[in-house]
Amino acid sequence: MGFLGRFSAPKAKVELKLNEAVYTYTDKLTGLISIDPLEDIPLEELRLELAGHLKVKWKKGLTSYNSSSSLGTMKIPFTGPMNLRKEQHFEQPFQVAIPLHARPDPFTETELKAKAVAAVKGRPDITHELLLGITFPYVIECLRSYGGCGFVSPPSSVAVNVCPSCGRNLEEQWNRKHSEEANQSMNRAMNKSHGF
Repeated sequence: MGFLGRFSAPKAKVELKLNEAVYTYTDKLTGLISIDPLEDIPLEELRLELAGHLKVKWKKGLTSYNSSSSLGTMKIPFTGPMNLRKEQHFEQPFQVAIPLHARPDPFTETELKAKAVAAVKGRPDITHELLLGITFPYVIECLRSYGGCGFVSPPSSVAVNVCPSCGRNLEEQWNRKHSEEANQSMNRAMNKSHGF
């Protein structure tokens, strides 16, 4: 391999295939990763990476708030080092648990991506990424910081609007919380534009 070859990914097609279009959070994520090398590849590791974001979209009157926060990345290795020969088709089936990422309110969406990674030492990875269709549950807290009792609901497929423990209106809590976050976000943006 020439000097410049170390800066380019090996020539191969990596494909992530899922068995289902949509999963619920209690399902196993099932499918396979296939590799079709166009050159000999000293594979260091074949793995699946699950990474996600919580995305909030809230609007009340003229006030709105959008944010995105990382859920981190989970790396699941399937193989150790192995040599793949040119035009040698390789498949790795998998069945893994879906990490539970709860939705705290109706304004929050959970986005999870799966990425197949064929890692080669000293060269860029070969990857294939898919956005996952997963139905995550609501797990709602009656927020103490907004007058609630601290009750946390069990996972549910529908949003709970009233706390079953103290009877407080949770929608009012969410509106206060997101309104406060919107104001803080606007203040940060104003301070940044003024050089503070």
